[in-house]
Amino acid sequence: MNKKLIAFFSILSLFLSTPLIPANAAAKAGTKCTKVGIKSVVGTKTFTCIKSGKKFVWDKGKTSTIVPAKVVADSWPIDKSADKDIFLIADKNFRKFQQRTFTLPNFAINYGPTVEKKRADEHLISMHEAGKFWSSDWKFDGEISVALGTSQDASWMSGYWSRFGLSGPDWNRTEQSYSAQGGYCMEGSATLGDNKPFLWGCLPTIGPLDRYGIAGRKFGSHEYTHIAHYGIMGNAGMRNMPVLITEGSAEFYGVSLASTQSKIIEDWQTFFSGGYFTESSREYVRTASADQVYELLIDSFNKGTKQEGHWYYTGAYATIRMVAAQGHDGFVRFMKSVAETSNANQSFEKIYGIKFEDFAKIVAPEISVLAKTIKNR
Repeated sequence: MNKKLIAFFSILSLFLSTPLIPANAAAKAGTKCTKVGIKSVVGTKTFTCIKSGKKFVWDKGKTSTIVPAKVVADSWPIDKSADKDIFLIADKNFRKFQQRTFTLPNFAINYGPTVEKKRADEHLISMHEAGKFWSSDWKFDGEISVALGTSQDASWMSGYWSRFGLSGPDWNRTEQSYSAQGGYCMEGSATLGDNKPFLWGCLPTIGPLDRYGIAGRKFGSHEYTHIAHYGIMGNAGMRNMPVLITEGSAEFYGVSLASTQSKIIEDWQTFFSGGYFTESSREYVRTASADQVYELLIDSFNKGTKQEGHWYYTGAYATIRMVAAQGHDGFVRFMKSVAETSNANQSFEKIYGIKFEDFAKIVAPEISVLAKTIKNR
């Protein structure tokens, strides 16, 4: 809740709890009143009855301005340039869905040999929120396996990867990367596999978890969103979903589920100024023109690999616009349509009423402006 809104409710609460004198007995500083503590509003001033010596008189009064609550639009057309409150509009649609009734999945959490359990549970808070959130779209009756270790637990983690069919040269390299990241390790992934949901992650051990901010808090919700996507679309359907949307939407739901209505603007500012993707790509995006961003959007939507990793950033903003336009339900309809048609471009136009290339022309300049806030490392 913003400060102005808090002020509004504070003033309102004061008015409701303290008796006011009738309007026809207008107060004036220094004149007589009848009871200490009563108040009188005259114009923009609120006078309070105080005791001065043996007399009850009105004080000098305090000027009060009641600021009306901010009105946020229910949605925003996807074919129009973004409203200044586009983040709040998307969040309003997200919160509307989050308020429904959900079921917590059955998580089986496995802790690595060097993991501090309390710290690990704190790291996974948003995973539980994501599990509840997605349960009305995809409910899994079985057990969802979770493995969380530190960078010192690479061999232990490798055993879990093998158990869920994640093996081979690529995973040998992943194990090396896992160990090499040390105390700042915070990577992870998730898969539905052969109807056996599995989520794994590396727990950072240096400093308190709040030092990692939204980047750390969204880990569990980001990865569980991938599991939900697989559950809704199936493995075959996911192969036809552009990485721009798979990773971008995981970031959108990851941040949204790890944040609150009162902190969402702050967390989005941190996210977009942080630029949590590869160093070379973040530098490219930070200085990219609208035309260059447009090329990245088109390339990624059509399964290209230019500027690897930009889709976490550009895709998150694209998802914000999609949710602001058609809500969470619209996004789920888009996923299901892609699974049915195997054609993301066709499905996008069907659900949102605009070709993706035309949508990209609208949002590319917005992303280009937003990317200028990316901080140098």
